[in-house]
Amino acid sequence: MVAEMIAKTELGRLFYGPIYETPGGPLQTYHCDAASRIDAVKRCSDRAALEDALQTPELQKSVADAIHRRLRKLGFVEITS
Repeated sequence: MVAEMIAKTELGRLFYGPIYETPGGPLQTYHCDAASRIDAVKRCSDRAALEDALQTPELQKSVADAIHRRLRKLGFVEITS
């Protein structure tokens, strides 16, 4: 439950991958390549997560374009980056 609460406040939460249990504790993975990130954008309908994802450092231009398209498709006002 705590991980879910933290995840809702982090900028890159849209790009989280699976969490694996390791001997050292849970290991959070991330989608780093553009294709995986674009797939995550296509599945997302959470406006806040999409807007936060635009603030991700070194965000690929193709991913930013996909986020803007998704926001338009969902009927949300587009945010300039």
